[in-house]
Amino acid sequence: FKQKTAYEIRNCDWSSDVCSSDLVALGIPVRQEADAVVFDLDLQGVQAILRRLGYRRLPRQWSGLSARAQQRLSVYLAALVSVPVEAYRWSFEEGAVRATPSPGSADP
Repeated sequence: FKQKTAYEIRNCDWSSDVCSSDLVALGIPVRQEADAVVFDLDLQGVQAILRRLGYRRLPRQWSGLSARAQQRLSVYLAALVSVPVEAYRWSFEEGAVRATPSPGSADP
């Protein structure tokens, strides 16, 4: 399985917060698993996205990621692969953000 960046998966239809220059600069690796889309992000990658979204106070560790920051990251990452954010459950674990289809969701 070849790992692709979000830019390779989808390079059009950006939301207002997401553009192709972000994807090239950040090079976010995305992989499809049987039950989820996984964004391989270390803390520096998360901080870079939050900085692009206008955050000034950045978390120093994964446990410092606020619920609001998680929600904004979910919206941003969903836009990268052109899926509705509400169609997935988003989990944040050290080194990765996992998007698992929500029960009853027709989109994934």
